[in-house]
Amino acid sequence: MANKTRTDIKNQIYQYLPQINQTAKATLINNCIDLAVEDISNRHNFRSLRASTPDTATLAAAAYSLNLTDFTTMGGSTGYFKEVLAMFRLQTGKEDHAPVRFVDDIDFHQTYGYVDYTSAQTGAPSYYTYIATKFLFNCPADTSYTIRVWYQTYHPPFAADATSHSFDTRDNMVAFQAIVHRSLIELKNSLSSGEFPMDLQAIGQLSEGYISQLIQRDVERTLQNETFELGVLERSSRRATDENPYSWV
Repeated sequence: MANKTRTDIKNQIYQYLPQINQTAKATLINNCIDLAVEDISNRHNFRSLRASTPDTATLAAAAYSLNLTDFTTMGGSTGYFKEVLAMFRLQTGKEDHAPVRFVDDIDFHQTYGYVDYTSAQTGAPSYYTYIATKFLFNCPADTSYTIRVWYQTYHPPFAADATSHSFDTRDNMVAFQAIVHRSLIELKNSLSSGEFPMDLQAIGQLSEGYISQLIQRDVERTLQNETFELGVLERSSRRATDENPYSWV
């Protein structure tokens, strides 16, 4: 069964607030629905909202940064980029490839603060940070590299009333209720107290309940269907130290 559309969401909202079913409030309702899906998808990295193919950009020799717009899809107007899930560097025609790991921007500046100096030593980038719309790498590239990224997206805004929501089809109704109730919260803030029914004053609790259920389903589905291995989170090899907890003995 196809996911519910924006028309379905609107019709459900009109069941609660029939008085706003008017042309003058069409833009307000659409904006509230788009805000709802953006807020829900900001709370969790839903697997249905992950990019199904990686994006690439070329890091030229001697360059130490890339702009988000240098990437074809995630930097475009329809990319809805949220965050990087995995980044790799590759050389065309060679087997040289390796992960490029994320470092928080404060740690990055403290460790690689002189990457922009003309005398900075070149090398194969192994760490990056993300600031505003720019990716900074830990050294100027010693040759041209292809930077390959798997990434997470936000839920896109609805293109039209016939557009379906993008959450997992197995969560169609839960996602539908989460969007409806989250939209009602925004409408409550936009309408006068006289326009919003008293019996909907607790809409916030219902909204959070549906959103939590939607997130929990995504988490449980991952745990049930996949095996995974926990490893050490690497930050920066230049700052890492190996300490023996029994060295005092």
